[in-house]
Amino acid sequence: NWKPFPSVIHAENETQPVDNSASVKPTFASRFQVQLKIQRNATFHIYQTFLVTCLITAIACFPLALPPTEDFVAKRLAAYALGILTLVSYKYGIADQLPKVPYPTYADMFMLAQIV
Repeated sequence: NWKPFPSVIHAENETQPVDNSASVKPTFASRFQVQLKIQRNATFHIYQTFLVTCLITAIACFPLALPPTEDFVAKRLAAYALGILTLVSYKYGIADQLPKVPYPTYADMFMLAQIV
């Protein structure tokens, strides 16, 4: 799910020791700056979020192939309701894998469009 990169450590406020007897002198630093870079793996979300929800939506549209008679009305409505409930539960199921931000993300809008 995450792609890590090598970390970079910078020493700040470096000082030399006052002892001049050693030929190799270590340096001391009073502060370090550590830079970490991580990146989300996009293919994970493409397969686990977008592809699965597209398949759920496609399967929920299969009742359109049923004949438009009164005999199949209950089966159609049941299939549509099942598709909507599946998408809503899937949306809340993957919510902990998506970033927590105060605005709607592309994934939120995509799944909302599929539910509607």
